[in-house]
Amino acid sequence: MTSYEILSSILGVRLGYVREKGHGKKPPKKSQIKQANIEASVSLAVESMRQEMQLDIERKLQEEREQITADLKKICIKICKRNWKRNVNT
Repeated sequence: MTSYEILSSILGVRLGYVREKGHGKKPPKKSQIKQANIEASVSLAVESMRQEMQLDIERKLQEEREQITADLKKICIKICKRNWKRNVNT
């Protein structure tokens, strides 16, 4: 029987303990887990809002582009009509 087996049989085995290495890394506290969960939730909410705002901005820009295009077409038609009338009258 090895010395480790003898010690284990007499003292028992402690969970999370490695001989000559100690207890190792401690698990995170509940408050740390809650904080990490809160941070993850906030991060997801912020990302969702960012995407929603980005889509809204893109939609508004597209509407403005369409309006500008329509206005330019009206202006071009007016100019063409004026030039045509001038050419017809001369």
